[in-house]
Amino acid sequence: MLAKLFIPCMLLFLCSCGSTPSSYEIGVDPSWYPLTFHKQQNSILGFSTDILTQVSIKEDISFSLLETNWDSLLDGLNSQKYQAVLTSLTPYNFNQSVYSFSEPFLPLGPVLIVPLASSEDSLKGFSGKSVGVIEDSPEILILEKDPTILIRTYENASSLLTDLVAESIQAGLLPILTASAYVDHLYYKKLKIASDSLTNQGLRLITLKDKNPKLIEKFNDGIEKLKKSGEYEKLLVKWNLAN
Repeated sequence: MLAKLFIPCMLLFLCSCGSTPSSYEIGVDPSWYPLTFHKQQNSILGFSTDILTQVSIKEDISFSLLETNWDSLLDGLNSQKYQAVLTSLTPYNFNQSVYSFSEPFLPLGPVLIVPLASSEDSLKGFSGKSVGVIEDSPEILILEKDPTILIRTYENASSLLTDLVAESIQAGLLPILTASAYVDHLYYKKLKIASDSLTNQGLRLITLKDKNPKLIEKFNDGIEKLKKSGEYEKLLVKWNLAN
């Protein structure tokens, strides 16, 4: 089942433009399965919709966002019901043999969290020190690459960050959206995010392999322009994904 979602300002843009831009239909599963965003689910969709709107303006193209179920999202792309999808699919080699991937428009990987006064910005500075992670999380595999790091596991982010403030541990690894939600609010001026995403996990626009290279190029260019202008950060703030 497909449902077309209106992208704000698009009609105004099309009417004000002298030439007819390229047009693409983009599939999206609003639940973002297999990821679980809980209360942030609608914010992620709103942010993604705004990203498409702004990229369309920057790059003189138009998008129609089509809502579909998670289990038919890629099937719709494979059968060319739409030209691209928004997805968390990771660009592993076997996926890249089938699909072309944009750069992530919303990184989702883990980030390093440290006390506000710390000058460390990578895991290299934590040899022989304690770093906290959520138990059974993928972040444990990152820390295990350095056997000198002392791994402390926690049931939840709140207890991890409480120990970090109390200096029971020297750093923590959490997914970037979780880290932002805590650090920008409850732990503002106590902790900080010290690194970019440590993995390539994120939301991307993907197409069938080499089917729409111009779309991928324009999408990446549009995101880069939004970041350089500061508009990207404003959209994160608008949708409570950053402070």
